[in-house]
Amino acid sequence: MRFISSLNIVSTSVLATTLATNLTQPTLAQQLIEITSVDVRETAKGIEIVLETADGSQPEYVETPDQNILYVDLVDARLNLATRESFNIDNPNSEIKSVRVSEEFAGSVSIVITGTESLPKVELIPNAVGGIISVTTSPATAQTPAQTPATPPPQQEIEIIVTGDPEPEEEYIRRETNIGRGNPTSILDTSQSVQTVTKELIEDQSINNLSDIQRNVSGVNLGGNIPSQSPGSSFVIRGFSAVAGRENILRNGLRDDTVRFVSGIPNIERVEILKGPASVLFGQGVIGGTVNLVTEKPLEKPSYELEFTAGNFDTYRGNLDFTGPLSEDGSVAYRLNFAYEDEGSFQDFQETDYLFTDFGVSFSSETTKLYIGLEYQDSGSSGAAPQLPASGTIIDNPAGEVDFSENLGEPSLAESDLTVVRLNSELEYQISDDWKLQSQLLASFLKQDGIGFAGIGLESDLLLTRLLIDNPSENNIITLNNNVVGEFNTFGVKHQLVMGVEVATQQLEDKIDFQLLDSINIFEPVFAPESASAFVLSFQDSETTFSELGLYIQDQITITDGLILALGGRYNIAKSKFDDTINPEANSERTDLDFTPRAGLIYQPVENVSLYASYAESFLPNAGASTEIDPATGTTVVGEEFAPEEGRQIEIGVKTELFNNRVLATLALFDLKRSNVLDLQTLSTSQVGEQKSRGIELDLAGEILPGWKILSNYTLLDTEILDDETFPEGNQLQNAPENAFSIWSTYDIQKGSLTGLGFGLGFFFEGEKQGDLENSFTVPSFFRTDAALFYKKKSFQAQLNIQNLFDAEYIESAEDEFQVNPAPPFTVLGTLSLEF
Repeated sequence: MRFISSLNIVSTSVLATTLATNLTQPTLAQQLIEITSVDVRETAKGIEIVLETADGSQPEYVETPDQNILYVDLVDARLNLATRESFNIDNPNSEIKSVRVSEEFAGSVSIVITGTESLPKVELIPNAVGGIISVTTSPATAQTPAQTPATPPPQQEIEIIVTGDPEPEEEYIRRETNIGRGNPTSILDTSQSVQTVTKELIEDQSINNLSDIQRNVSGVNLGGNIPSQSPGSSFVIRGFSAVAGRENILRNGLRDDTVRFVSGIPNIERVEILKGPASVLFGQGVIGGTVNLVTEKPLEKPSYELEFTAGNFDTYRGNLDFTGPLSEDGSVAYRLNFAYEDEGSFQDFQETDYLFTDFGVSFSSETTKLYIGLEYQDSGSSGAAPQLPASGTIIDNPAGEVDFSENLGEPSLAESDLTVVRLNSELEYQISDDWKLQSQLLASFLKQDGIGFAGIGLESDLLLTRLLIDNPSENNIITLNNNVVGEFNTFGVKHQLVMGVEVATQQLEDKIDFQLLDSINIFEPVFAPESASAFVLSFQDSETTFSELGLYIQDQITITDGLILALGGRYNIAKSKFDDTINPEANSERTDLDFTPRAGLIYQPVENVSLYASYAESFLPNAGASTEIDPATGTTVVGEEFAPEEGRQIEIGVKTELFNNRVLATLALFDLKRSNVLDLQTLSTSQVGEQKSRGIELDLAGEILPGWKILSNYTLLDTEILDDETFPEGNQLQNAPENAFSIWSTYDIQKGSLTGLGFGLGFFFEGEKQGDLENSFTVPSFFRTDAALFYKKKSFQAQLNIQNLFDAEYIESAEDEFQVNPAPPFTVLGTLSLEF
């Protein structure tokens, strides 16, 4: 059994309370009380700080107010956390700016709670989990340090009750989401499925790119147009893939389509996945879902972290993360991230390198917060291997099996360089206690030069017909969002209102040139770079411009304590212009007007259980017209102009907290329809008819017992083509398995000489799926096992990750029968990190 004391901090306008409390069990001055765990979680009244001591003893403490900061000093105590020297958390709720727990002096532990505007009020109340302490202080008048009385007020006794388990450390779950573009909203109060992949999970699995995050979320799979180990990413969410170049990826709530090309994540704090349409708040988008990357921000307390990773295939990575104040009061702070990677590949001759840096500065006052950040990324590759043919990998080939390590391109010709510059600013102005203005700007500029290869046919089961593809491009995106967020009551009904305007523009310059190469033997490749034909087929030299003005409003109405209604809508004015100098008959210019509604209802029959239902629509304008190369003449045939893509979703589900609120679980049932979908192939572009997707998703994440964390998900998916002039009705969608399941779990030892030692084990399964919309071949199911071993002690951490432990050979996804993506084999990564 352990004792746990709970200190509850309540956000209020009351300025100060000064209290000294003596415990029923006196503290021995000669023996310091050891605090082994600190946790912060949000409650209905504010936040709760939970302290766990090694032997159940309770320290004395004294509070001192100073303007909007409350100092709580624990007497005759020391801090002995397993993985760090101090505990820090920023913005645990909208009215608490930060909580810091540290051992500033020997024999004394300091808790510093900073309010965003006013001094937090302290209230000691019984804890619902353990009923731990039962003393409540009364409000008092604020006093500055100079006015603090020389002797503390009369001491009061508190009742200590024994409990067997400490509060969970929320490392694998986040109970709130900012994806609603307003104040942080509880997951239980959101009428759509939202899953969060936390920084702790990313580190435990040694994830290094956005694509690898998908295996931790139900209903999310890899798309087929991104080769294995590519720095880019492509997602299939609830059976629907995004249009190339128009991915549903946000950065801090603003669309950033450059992420699909290069998606290193050294400065990512967490990744939020909103299932279903997000058009009401985030504008044009694909119906399946939206991925939101939340980046790290500057901290007021200095922190410096160094990390180095090495692995097989000549993998080397280095990261540093520095943050701290630039002013004495912490109102100005900075953060610097730097990362470099040099990596080989399981596929012959392929090498990549990656450079990333991010510098941000924050400014804060009582009413205003401003953040300005600048990112630079440079990713290069040489010898890149094209995707492999299905024949000989997942389809029986009478001539044999293709080795997954084969490079069927021309390594001496393949090279690419990609740079991205991003400028990000966030401004928040607090008008009053209940109203604030928010303004966000994201400008991303991408430039890419590269030569790659694609297979387009197979002769006699042996010879792969190849194209050399030269695809220089530029993609520039600027998005400005302004909104007002407020809370108010009407006739006893509480409203949380978000209304705003968003202006966005995207300019994409894309050139595609093809050259024929000699066919290559897929079993015994012999390279012939000199065989590249002198004739260059210019398939496209285009400039596409998208511009959008969106007006949106959403009201979350708390009718009663257990009944919430969410209503929203967005009016879009979207203009698109497509100019192709090679195929001018494909040029188009159009304006699309559209209104996308959203409605949701949440019923909470008991605390921590939410039943919900929602309806939402999506809208995505397209530019250009259908094109296809005539194989007889080599000329491009242009068809009809593209119409906007549209979709709708109906979703019902339940969300709950299990194991004494340690685990967050979501069960969702959904039905989606999508029309006017673009299908982009190597030599053609077309618009297909109507598709549907329906299914069930289950996600669980949290800490079952102290030190035992788990994340698991299951998906049952049914997809179908409903109406199409190109592909047979009734066919399944590609890269959308009917069944998928994963579980990842870690345990770290809590006591004794092995404290800090931990283990991790994960199982990932995907059922068979179709490789193309023709359903001409099937990608087999796979089962993969990952493992981890780590040791964490205060500021030092050593970690060993093994991915694909049993060296399973499988195909992750497919673009068509000549382009499938083999998964990496057995991979070992070792990481050392130091934080000070």
